[in-house]
Amino acid sequence: MKGFWALLLVGMALAPSWSAAQIVGDANGDGLFDDQDVSFVATLMRHGSQRPYPMADVAAPCNGIPDPADGLWLQGAQILLRQGRGPVSRCLGETVGSPLPPPPEPVPWVTLDDLFLAVADQVPEFGGLYIEGDQLHLVLTDPSATVLHHAILAVEEVFGSDRFEGLEPVATQGDFGFNELQQWKEAATPLLTSRQVVTLDANERSNRITLGIEDPGQEAQILAHADDLGIPRRAIQMRPGQLTIPHADQLIPNLQSKQRPLVGSLGIGLTDAGTSLCTLGFLAKWYGIARGFVTNAHCLAPIGQEQFVD
Repeated sequence: MKGFWALLLVGMALAPSWSAAQIVGDANGDGLFDDQDVSFVATLMRHGSQRPYPMADVAAPCNGIPDPADGLWLQGAQILLRQGRGPVSRCLGETVGSPLPPPPEPVPWVTLDDLFLAVADQVPEFGGLYIEGDQLHLVLTDPSATVLHHAILAVEEVFGSDRFEGLEPVATQGDFGFNELQQWKEAATPLLTSRQVVTLDANERSNRITLGIEDPGQEAQILAHADDLGIPRRAIQMRPGQLTIPHADQLIPNLQSKQRPLVGSLGIGLTDAGTSLCTLGFLAKWYGIARGFVTNAHCLAPIGQEQFVD
């Protein structure tokens, strides 16, 4: 009898991980839901196992760990399946014995620059757009009526026909297409690492690469560096900028979870009542400085400072 239990426990230890088995109700990882899965869960219960087997977690609480409620539910599912009735797992949302569908593809992150590039792919003369009053300014290297017409059609296709409804489209003379600006912006990324440049933008209004710099005395050095990167000087616009790094991180003491690695949505910032003011956003790397999370500026005090949670 002791040999039987030893063999049974070895079988439990060697069961494939749940990630390899995506059949709802499949506890032992053999790619099926059958009587052996019911027995497997019963054995887990007898030995008080707390190992996660999410495919066998079909009854509340849905915590990925099989419990007595899951064993009873799977046993009932076996009876119903013999009668041709497929019960649906309360936790996994699919019929027991069926494959768990793959997770949906993540929605691609689309920025305004991506949309501008999509327009520029159709109309190379397009350098961006901006709204001023009741006019929609389309920056074009060739502001002729023909190019403006093509640009309007491309903008409607990319942004939607009603996105700028009620605005009068007008052509504004530009010197560079947005494809060029984006290429130069990417080429200028090493300037951020140098700490001489604190902000970088492909500016559609000025039709230039805008560099935010802290020290005006470094302009000549920055321009020389830009020359080495292949960025035309006439495509560069410089503006005062400031990199603010506070001495004390006000987020760390208020982080409401010790989870590592950090993930988005963890509570940060507490009110006097102990409720969360904000949550962590997505992971970001600041070139040459640190890794952190992007979150709402109103989470920070004073508003707008850059703060890091290691």
